[in-house]
Amino acid sequence: MSTLVKLQADGPGTPLPHFWEECVGSGHASLALRTDWQEQIAIAHDELGMKRVRFHGIFDDDMSVAYELWGKAHIGFHNVDIIFDHLVAIGMEPFIEMSFMPSCMASGTQTIFHYRGNVTPPKDQGQWRDLCEAFGRHLVRRYGEKRVRGWNFEVWNEPNLGGFWAGTQEQYFELYRSAAEGLRAADRELKIGGPATARDAWVADLIKFCRDNSLPLDFVTTHHYPTDQALMWEEKAHEKLGYGQRDVIAAWTRDVRKQCGKLPLHYTEWNSSPSPRDDNHDISFGAAFALHTILGNAGVVDSYSYWTFSDIFEELGFSSVPFHGGFGLMTIHGVRKPAWQAFRWLHEAGDRLVQPQIVGDSETVGAYCTRGEHLDVFAYNFGMPGKDVAEEPVAIEITGAASARARLGRIEAGRTDPRGAWAEMGHPDDLWPEQVAELHEAAKVEEEAAEGKAARGGLRFEFALPPNCLWRLRLPAR
Repeated sequence: MSTLVKLQADGPGTPLPHFWEECVGSGHASLALRTDWQEQIAIAHDELGMKRVRFHGIFDDDMSVAYELWGKAHIGFHNVDIIFDHLVAIGMEPFIEMSFMPSCMASGTQTIFHYRGNVTPPKDQGQWRDLCEAFGRHLVRRYGEKRVRGWNFEVWNEPNLGGFWAGTQEQYFELYRSAAEGLRAADRELKIGGPATARDAWVADLIKFCRDNSLPLDFVTTHHYPTDQALMWEEKAHEKLGYGQRDVIAAWTRDVRKQCGKLPLHYTEWNSSPSPRDDNHDISFGAAFALHTILGNAGVVDSYSYWTFSDIFEELGFSSVPFHGGFGLMTIHGVRKPAWQAFRWLHEAGDRLVQPQIVGDSETVGAYCTRGEHLDVFAYNFGMPGKDVAEEPVAIEITGAASARARLGRIEAGRTDPRGAWAEMGHPDDLWPEQVAELHEAAKVEEEAAEGKAARGGLRFEFALPPNCLWRLRLPAR
């Protein structure tokens, strides 16, 4: 039995602000000093409409923001300025995660990741407060109060995980208090938020803490992945995911929205899995998962920051392998993965969401429609890792369409499949320029003409969707 997608093209729809373009993730701050990182974030801004970028470690030792020399403390922001100057120059902004602890201010030596971010509480809350104030004052002086008042300052990253925070919840709240006091001393209108937790944790707790202590909380941030594990660093971790449910994070998001009330809600990390070595990030599955997840959260979140825009990333060390299952939408060579193309399609989508009616009992087929200058019907067929997915016949019936002529784009194995092209090369660890050029070609979406047949007072398109695919049927909107 085929799945039937029924759509009223000229129906009212609901507003669709492009909330997924408000921010995108990266690795850690010092990567943003690289020229290839800077080139790739500019492409993400130009092609995907990304407005902000978030990364860890703005206060890490490799940024030289705070350090001791010959018994004297030094604070300086030159490396920060290089990064933020570039973002401002290309029309972007930082979404500022205030982490990790400079070693000279830290109470311990526990670190995380290849780049050794110190995750211990400050030995002196006053020093941390002063650093936050100096940071805020410097940014306001350099970029102007109007601009910086529009930026978001997020305190720490995933303090509910022992790997990212060596303290308690109470110690995190004191870290938040000191950061808020420091930033507001710099400028009373700077926006501060948190708790930046994994798996939607501590949201209600932080709201209550700030309310009880008359502290500012301008927005809420948290993270989620469709798994029970928040960090997955072991080899072949994706095989141990427990096969998360593809709709579970939409349910989680709605629960957090209720906790937040009217506070802005920013998800500053999400992806299909929390492993930076998961092959599913590199194939068409990633495109289908991304579009399904994003549009499933329409109207619920204020921003939804995909983790990450690039494989220029080194939590477990920098991988030179062109396709290694990294989080990025783009490889280290700048090759656009299938998920990148899904984000490009969403950037091109209109600002109205027209919900189709789906008739059938398929567990893997889904569809969404957007309307702007074009009517875009997105159809997909995917299951979470470990699930069997078969080819599925699908019929799309559209009433009120302006034309029977459409363009069809396909993201699937063998089409828009640079990883498949790399496999055909023999999985080389190093690429020659001509091979990179081949992969750029393999990453492109080729479109073909499609014409609907008259049926039931409208148009009918019939397709067979292969496993783990995302297709776009584009028609004139009027």
